[in-house]
Order: sequence, then C-alpha cells, then structure tokens
Amino acid sequence: MRRLALLPIVALVACNNAEPGLLLDVFVEPGTTVELYAAKYCDGCPRGVKPPALTAMPISEAYLSFDGQAQPQTADASGLVRFRVATSYDTYLGIILVVATKPDGTQWTFVNYNVEIKEGASTRWEIRDFVQTYGLIDTVGTVPVDGTRRMLIWNRPGATTQACVLFEEWYSESSNGQTTINVDRDLVVPEDNMDCDALMTADECDPWTFNAILGPPKIETADCLLPISSIDGICRIGGPQCSETGGTVNECASLPEDYCLPQGLCGCAGMADLSGCLMAKFDLLQTDMPHALCEIHVDTDGTMCGGKIVLQPDIYLSGGSGTKCTAIRIADMATPFGPFVTEAPYPNGKMKLDNFSTPCRADLYFEGPLPANVPRYSLFELELDNRRHLVIPTLVGVKQGCDVQSRCDFFPGLVTDTMMRCVAEPAEGCYATQQCPDGGAYCHGTCCPPGEECTLNGCMCGDVATCPTGSSCIQDIYTRDECGVRCCPNGQCANPWN
Repeated sequence: MRRLALLPIVALVACNNAEPGLLLDVFVEPGTTVELYAAKYCDGCPRGVKPPALTAMPISEAYLSFDGQAQPQTADASGLVRFRVATSYDTYLGIILVVATKPDGTQWTFVNYNVEIKEGASTRWEIRDFVQTYGLIDTVGTVPVDGTRRMLIWNRPGATTQACVLFEEWYSESSNGQTTINVDRDLVVPEDNMDCDALMTADECDPWTFNAILGPPKIETADCLLPISSIDGICRIGGPQCSETGGTVNECASLPEDYCLPQGLCGCAGMADLSGCLMAKFDLLQTDMPHALCEIHVDTDGTMCGGKIVLQPDIYLSGGSGTKCTAIRIADMATPFGPFVTEAPYPNGKMKLDNFSTPCRADLYFEGPLPANVPRYSLFELELDNRRHLVIPTLVGVKQGCDVQSRCDFFPGLVTDTMMRCVAEPAEGCYATQQCPDGGAYCHGTCCPPGEECTLNGCMCGDVATCPTGSSCIQDIYTRDECGVRCCPNGQCANPWN
C-alpha cells in the first residue's frame, strides 16, 4: 500500500520566473547530509534482489535512477538544501526519495510516488517533515510495528553517487476482522549497475545479486555440449558457470534456456576441437539431421545477385504444438557459440537478417565482395515462445554467376531427431507463456496456475503436484525463476514472510 505525501506535508508552490523543473527545498537540521534519489519505473525488472550481507528478498517495485544523480549536500547554518529535477519532455518520476543523515548519525526519509514533471513548467516543493528510518535487516521470523521504515544504501566500490537503495515501509491492514502487518519494499538502482557491485551490468553474472558467487552460463560464453539427457534425449548447448568472486565453477553447465541441436551433433560432446568436430559431423550426418543449405550467387565483383533471400524455416513448427517462432538470428559454427545476432561478420563483409515476420521468416542479405568457392559453416537460431531455441546447422556456399537465384533451403532430417522435442514440449520452468492468459506456464498441453513449475511430471508447486483448489503457489523469498515453493490458501499469504 503506497503512502503518498499529501499537501500538508509537501507544499507545491508555482515559481514565477524560475528555471523549469521541480525545485526541492529541503529544510533540515544544520550539518545534516541530504541525498536525493529520483527514479523512473523499471518495466520488466524482477521482483527481488540479493543485497550485500542479506538474504535474497522480494520487492514491490524497482526503479532506475537517472544519469547524473545529484551529489549529497550538507545543510549550512540556514538548514536549507536545494535540488532541482529538470526534464526536456513531459514525464513521471516513479519515486522521489530524500534521505537525511543528521549529525548524530540517525537517518530520516521523505518519499513520494508517481510525480509528474512537465516540460517547461516550474514547481517548488518544501520538504520539512521526515520519518526516522532504521537499518534494514533480514526480516524472516520478525515483523516490525506499523509505520516502521527501514533502509539499506550501498555503493559501487570507490563510488560516492549512483548508489543502490532498498527502502521498506511496514503498514497494518485489516480484513474480515483480522489485522496483518505488511510491507512495501522499493529498490532504487542505477541502470548501468543494478546491484552496485564492482561489475557493470553488461559483465554481470546476475545483475540483481551483489557479488554473485555463482550464476548460470551465458550463451555469449557457451562453449560445450551437454551429454544427451537420459530423460528427453535432447542435445543442448552448455557453458561455464559465471562467478563474480572467482570461485570454482562447473565448466559445462546448463543454460537458463535450452539451445537445442540435432542429436547427432552431441557425439562431439567433450571433444577438444569442438568446432572442428561439429563441422565433420555435419558433413557426415547432414541428410539425417535438421539443417540448412544456402547457395549465394555473386557477380564478377563479388556482389550478391538478387539483393536478398527470404528465409522460411517454419517447417520446424509444423507439428501442431502451437509453439511460435519469435526471432531468427545467426552465428558462426564456432565456440563460443554466442552471441546469436542479426548482423554477423563474413569474409570481406557481413551477413544481415532483417524484416522478421511470423510464422518464422526473415530476409537474409550479404554485404561486401563475397569470396567465391569458400564454404562457411554457420548456425541459425530460431527463438521460440516456449523459452527454447532451435539451433540449425547451416552450410553457406558462394558461387559466381547470376543465372541461378540465391537460396537457403531448410531440411527436416529424420522425424525421430530429438531436437524437435524442443518445439513440441514446453521448457521446464514457471514462465508465463502466450498460450496461458492467466500468466502460467504452458505444460504438456495444459496451463499451470501462476507460480507453478512445468516439469517432466507436469505442473508442480515445490514438491507438490499442483496446488488444491482455493490455494496459490507462492514464494517465501525471491528466487531467480520466480517459481512458487509452497501452496498457501488464498487470502492468507499477503505477508511474504508467512
């Protein structure tokens, strides 16, 4: 329950002849250090965070702080500290959080939500009333009293601004004659380092865990093949686990999402020269496996004839499962396998994918003088809406002469190839899918209730085979995949620490 600041607390006074923006006049005890956190809503952010020295915990809302966050200021003898938030367009701030640290070390906060700022307009707030705010601790097993505020602020090592703030306010709520104490917990983070550790977001194992000890592999570093699963027989790409602390990692672990290959290629699992083995297996088993052959015709200057090829790999979606293709990308048949991209280098030029459309089509272009008679082994990636990916081995050949049209043909291989199970069967997990309007995972022809995990044995909530009617699958604390861990009767689980 958001507690918005009302007019008696914040005076909103139009400023004549003032610079445009929102002027914050903060009145505090002289010598108080004041920090401002102004942030926008974060669409698509997870519902939890692992802050330093605390367990992972759920959050109500995440916000991304603006570039150039204001430096902390110390109030002079007048007790006034002034900030200005300006914008070149009409916008809303998801949160304005003012933190005041008094000379005695105690911290006090003012917070307001959903603040509109109009381009060219001038508005002034006077902020005088603060609530004392205590250090945030792990809360499992204890519930503070109504109105308690707690907070944790931490910085990237060596930095003084662009800090992360975890702010919570506890409140009472009555229903059906019962009163419960609940919590709103907000996270304010910089967009380029969302856990404020030593690594920037692009290099993170887990962007929401401070100094993550272990994270799952990334497709960008994936460089191995997992042994074929004894359960479903699928051949999958693997890679080294990620560590932000230099700990021991599994050098060939499962990726968070399945990247599925023709099963014949997993005969290369464990080979020192994996790329060379994949090319040899492709040549040997080509007719048996799903694959593509592209023949590019060029003129005497090496320019591609015809301008483009229309890729149509939708033959892999014809099994009636309803699974849809959502993107097509490409990479070399080399390790690491990723990243799969829409624009990749090619000898003397590049190949580009554009104009994706459903059911599964895209235009393929080649730029630059292409060398004739130089075959190139590549991989097409088909991203599916069941959180899986088909990886189609491809041989690209270049020939001179524009008397024949350039083309890419896709071949299904043997109907028994287990790669196609990645289309027909859902990935394990509790991710919302398009087939399920209630937000649950699509699982073996049915929809799991939200929070329940799709497994090879059907929908599960923790160790329970689906929750009984009138119950929901909930989390006790945040987990990466956001699956529930236990069934709880509806209406009894408003407090995340129950």
